[in-house]
Amino acid sequence: MKILITGLNGFIGKSLINFLTEKHQVLSLSRENKENIGYKNIEFIKGDFSKPNYWEKKVISFAPDYCIHMAWEGLPDYSFEKCRINLNKNLIFLDFLCKIGISNIIFTGSCYEYGSHIGSLRENLIPKDPQIFGITKLTILNYLDIICKTNNINFKWARIFFSYGPNQRNSSLIPSIWNNLKLNKNNYIKTPYASNDFVYVDDVANGIMELLDNNAPSGIYNIGSGKLTSVGYIANLIYSYYKKDIPYPNIATKKLKGFYSDIKKIKKFTSWVPKTSIDNGVINTLRKLDENYG
Repeated sequence: MKILITGLNGFIGKSLINFLTEKHQVLSLSRENKENIGYKNIEFIKGDFSKPNYWEKKVISFAPDYCIHMAWEGLPDYSFEKCRINLNKNLIFLDFLCKIGISNIIFTGSCYEYGSHIGSLRENLIPKDPQIFGITKLTILNYLDIICKTNNINFKWARIFFSYGPNQRNSSLIPSIWNNLKLNKNNYIKTPYASNDFVYVDDVANGIMELLDNNAPSGIYNIGSGKLTSVGYIANLIYSYYKKDIPYPNIATKKLKGFYSDIKKIKKFTSWVPKTSIDNGVINTLRKLDENYG
């Protein structure tokens, strides 16, 4: 299968590379230069995904069967202006995909599309007061749905929950706690009882590949762990790993409140299940941080 990919240099993309086996040919479109060394089945071309005039001949010549689109400019900036820019870029890119007659598309969405709901969230749930980032993603999804139906394109919208793991940006929860411990600084967590659906990045990448390799119908697919974990619990795991006194000894007695994924749909149409427990995922992340920066 020939796959056009955007965002392969990003957090999830770096994990996805490990799942791209010899049976796939990959053309990666990125704003950054990337050496092809070590990836004999992946060709990298430089370009902004919203400016097809600069790279469309290469993509047309490649003749992709599938597009996996993960690129989003400016994260973690969720401002109105940045969302507006990304909205325009995504619509241009979608029009290009239709122009070349691609038959299969995977776009990455966000659990923020659900808005302020709590509890278990199914894909058919009507969003409740989403913020601008969620609204922008939903606008792209609605456009994608219409344009794919019109052009007979199969599409999967991978609605990803709180992904974590190696290569996450330094300001994220685990790297920031790790860095403060290394510098002998206190970790002040304002909301240790806040709980999210944390899903390991390799599980996310595997979920995307499962959607790629299966004949699942068009639509939204949650990719999450299907359970809640508190921020304080993760902090305790990190402190325990480095044999330090845990900061939140009573965290297990607190009732968790938040929203998490219902993953019945993706399990129904694919063989995907999240394989990495929160304990193992956090330890894997810490080991990688120690290896790269320790």
